[in-house]
Amino acid sequence: MKAAALTQFGKPLSIIDAPTPHPNDDEVLIRVRACGIDGTDLKLCKGSGYAPKLPFIMGHEFTGEVVKLGPNVNDFAVGDRVLPYIFVSPLARAGQKHRDQMDPDLMGVIGIDGFSGGYAEYVCVPAAQLFHLPQSVSWEDGAVLCDGALTAYHAVDRAQILPGQRVAMIGVGGVAAYALQFVALAGAETLALDRVQAKLDWAQTLASGVRTSLVDADTSPPSNAGLADCVLDFVGNAATFALGRQLLDRNGRYVFVGYGEDSITVSPKDMSRSQMTILGTRGGSRDDLAAVIELAANERIVSAVTDRYALDDVNDALQSLSQGQILGRCVLRP
Repeated sequence: MKAAALTQFGKPLSIIDAPTPHPNDDEVLIRVRACGIDGTDLKLCKGSGYAPKLPFIMGHEFTGEVVKLGPNVNDFAVGDRVLPYIFVSPLARAGQKHRDQMDPDLMGVIGIDGFSGGYAEYVCVPAAQLFHLPQSVSWEDGAVLCDGALTAYHAVDRAQILPGQRVAMIGVGGVAAYALQFVALAGAETLALDRVQAKLDWAQTLASGVRTSLVDADTSPPSNAGLADCVLDFVGNAATFALGRQLLDRNGRYVFVGYGEDSITVSPKDMSRSQMTILGTRGGSRDDLAAVIELAANERIVSAVTDRYALDDVNDALQSLSQGQILGRCVLRP
């Protein structure tokens, strides 16, 4: 089968002819139909964060069609449309209660560490990790539910956003595109901030009532921004925190959704007097993914996919993403 393999950190991926995997007793072989590309993939290519054993086939957002079953698999059939929950818990695989993405004993993350992903024509996945993809959701749109929409949903849930509240979002991209919609569904108001006007224009097409503000390289908030009950930071560096802190009202919640390599300085005095809460958020749970799939199936959210590439052009896609040329979410079509 054709695959794009990470063979050396810091180097382009290699298009290779790899053996088609064979499912073990509890696995399913999937013909990949679409696979997303995101910022985590850029970090993987550099060897920052996760560092899988090389060579490694990346791709943690994918959909596909079941083509072969392991002998112990009873919940799926050949021809089923599926997508994975990427955090692999040993308890979940044993059919026991699990802690999803926060399980300290995670066996790996599909397409990121320990389990090959969807930058290939075929991939084997533990059956316990799979969800059915409704017929009403396209291959491409379903792929980015696996992480992009999932992460946004969990972040909004963590933020405990209530109807009528004001939410500021820093950085409009493929994850924020879904968060805008989930905040709107929660009945809250959104101010989206970005350095690129095209992204702000796009944000206003995704959900009703979205206000936007163009920001520059300094950390001064827009004069008409007002204060927010919650800040969702999709960039996560010192500059965006400085900006977001000025936007946050008393009793506010600051949620880091994205993150860079920066460290930030937080004043305990400021936190105490303002009663601000700082939260982290990681991926999402199985229940979150089920909720996201249902919202997509019922057409409550719209697609954030804006760019498409062939598998052979994966390095072009990664380069475009790294240079900020991807408006929303990007997918490969093997």
